[in-house]
Amino acid sequence: MFIINWPYLSRNKIVKKICIVSALILLSACGGGGSGGDDDEAAGSAVPFFDKPFDANFPVSNLFDHDVPLQFVDINGYTVDHNGIQRNIGVPGAYVDGHSGHDWLLPTGTALKSVADGEVVFAGIEMFVCPALPGSPVVNQKDVRVEHTASNGDFYLSRYTHVDTIAVTVGDMVNSGQNLATSGNTGCSTAPHLHFQVYRWSPSHNAWITVDPYGWAAATQDSWAQHPNGTASVPLWKAGQAPTLVLQ
Repeated sequence: MFIINWPYLSRNKIVKKICIVSALILLSACGGGGSGGDDDEAAGSAVPFFDKPFDANFPVSNLFDHDVPLQFVDINGYTVDHNGIQRNIGVPGAYVDGHSGHDWLLPTGTALKSVADGEVVFAGIEMFVCPALPGSPVVNQKDVRVEHTASNGDFYLSRYTHVDTIAVTVGDMVNSGQNLATSGNTGCSTAPHLHFQVYRWSPSHNAWITVDPYGWAAATQDSWAQHPNGTASVPLWKAGQAPTLVLQ
């Protein structure tokens, strides 16, 4: 995916720029280049407020890579999940090096729901070159993104990628659990699934930074929180709402 420099007006009337990490340009091109962890204290005070984005349970093929969640940029051959478990590329949970979200194998047409109250800030098609597909074709990928405000005032962005049909438009105010789209296989995808990704607005970087909604549960330090372009991940799921992580 390529970088999108996308300004918009949030529900709090704050103009921000979305810098989404791509395979072609590092995140350092997006922000102020601050040190990792600058926003850790603010993030740590957020109360979990996410609900499940879909009904039922589905297997997961890729987990968030805490080593460096920069797909097509991180090519070290392994991933690290939120429990600190390292997996070599090619095994369940680690099919994509530098994976920046979680991939659930949802059948096409599965209803996708907003994880929290918020404002739809993107609902449409992205066109970009996909290095993951044979011949690196230009693809049309359907996405929905919703901005949320945590109880401590932090801004989060939930992203629903590869969707089939879209039920909302930019500017819609949605409630937690409201239908946003149906899952699909559009864009840079090889099989029907939902790529679910979360970003937190980092004032020190002046950019949206990808984070893991499952937080960091290992006794060791989180590599992404220590990375110059990274930040801390905190648990964002309400009790009983985190989708299961059964690997396939």
